[in-house]
Amino acid sequence: MLEEQRPSLAPTFGYLMLGSLFWAVHLLVVYAAHTLICALASSPTASSLTVVALTAILALPVAFVLLNQRRTGRWFGISDELPDRKTYDAISRFIGLLSLAGILWAGVAAAIVSSCATGR
Repeated sequence: MLEEQRPSLAPTFGYLMLGSLFWAVHLLVVYAAHTLICALASSPTASSLTVVALTAILALPVAFVLLNQRRTGRWFGISDELPDRKTYDAISRFIGLLSLAGILWAGVAAAIVSSCATGR
């Protein structure tokens, strides 16, 4: 009887949660940069430009993963021969899409909401 092939747990978890990791980094860096710029420079323009730039920088890797799903899966050890490969890819794609939407939503908020408003 053949033993069922399973990928390693840590790389598989990393593959599945890659989009969420970028989203978390985005939120951390954007809020920290926004707060720091507003506290030190009090420049709404600099704050907005920083948020937009960070949004673009962190949205690109998530978009790359979504466009190159199989290649990214192989980097994390999800081989093409695995019986559950399509399930792993579907979960990663769904979480990646949610994360990309979250990153873009938070980035667009910088263009809508006034930066460095008093009382925040």
